[in-house]
Amino acid sequence: MSFLKPLTLTLVISILILFLINLFQNIKSQSSKLVIDSIPKTEVFIDGNRIGETPVSEISKKEEVQVKLKKDDLSYEKYITLTKGVETILKISLNQDIHKTEEQILTLEATGEKKSSISLTTEPDGVQIYLDGNL
Repeated sequence: MSFLKPLTLTLVISILILFLINLFQNIKSQSSKLVIDSIPKTEVFIDGNRIGETPVSEISKKEEVQVKLKKDDLSYEKYITLTKGVETILKISLNQDIHKTEEQILTLEATGEKKSSISLTTEPDGVQIYLDGNL
């Protein structure tokens, strides 16, 4: 009967590991990841709180956050919508002329499929997009 003690301990540890893995996946699926990068490097504020300098990465459970980037007299501000379980990447090239500031917002989401897909939204509409040299 002494062989039952190690077996019981192994079973308890296995159940605990499975529980922790499930808990981690559940927490991960209820939050989203926001990655922010900029040219030039800037201070990053999310909902008024200084996070650090670009590039930064933040995990959030909110559906929308206010992002502010600041460097000297350059600044950028935008509300970003976040989706649970999805990584959102914000890339900004700041310019003195606000009309020349460039913005890219990418969202990455696991589909559970073996095939990959891509969906693009442009501003203005009607932009020609090339992927691997093909229109």
